[in-house]
Amino acid sequence: MEVKFVMVNAIAPFPDLMKRILIVDDHAIFRLGLRTAINSLSTNAEIFEADSLGTAISHLDSTSFDVAIVDINLSDGATGASLIAHIRKMDYLTKIIVISGDDTPETIIRCIEDGAAGYITKGIGDERTLLTAFHCIFSGAVYLPSSVIQEHQNLLSSNDNGGNKKYKLTRRQREVLYYICQGLPNKSIARKMNLSENTVRKTYVSDILAIFEVARRTELIIKISALGLKLTSPST
Repeated sequence: MEVKFVMVNAIAPFPDLMKRILIVDDHAIFRLGLRTAINSLSTNAEIFEADSLGTAISHLDSTSFDVAIVDINLSDGATGASLIAHIRKMDYLTKIIVISGDDTPETIIRCIEDGAAGYITKGIGDERTLLTAFHCIFSGAVYLPSSVIQEHQNLLSSNDNGGNKKYKLTRRQREVLYYICQGLPNKSIARKMNLSENTVRKTYVSDILAIFEVARRTELIIKISALGLKLTSPST
């Protein structure tokens, strides 16, 4: 089975999109802006809001979410990192998108390593750029700031052919790749697929890293973001 990279550039609505989304930010005006942006792409999105870590955890523990958009710093002294840790500890299959005013590559990489599947900076620019980021996420791609992509240009080779290279993966490899890009650790992937953690790590993850010519999972996510790979859920 082949995987082809498709660059996600167009901004178009998703009339049939069915997503349950949790917005975690302590500023009501910013939450409203995110809600408005999401609703412009999908009138079917079911959006929940939380202004604190406690409220966010309460929502997550009682409702299944496809996406959690999490501010890295909350006014109650809590951090988005704590929420990411909770989601991963509870083994929720939720795509975590961090949103923050901190655009340093070190912070972005740390969030990815903790289990985030994407990162949007609050200084992203105009509304069109924000919509492009959400379009990327809802299309099944990974969104990361251009600063991180540019800093890791070494991950891209001439063999990628500008994002048009086809990669051959088995169905199971595609499933593991999907879970990796959701930010799930090997232990969680093993439970999802009824495999041993050792098999996931030494067979599937190792082979996927080799196929994409990267050394680490973080590099894999960055490369997929740079090339605009769309990943479909194993359940679809």
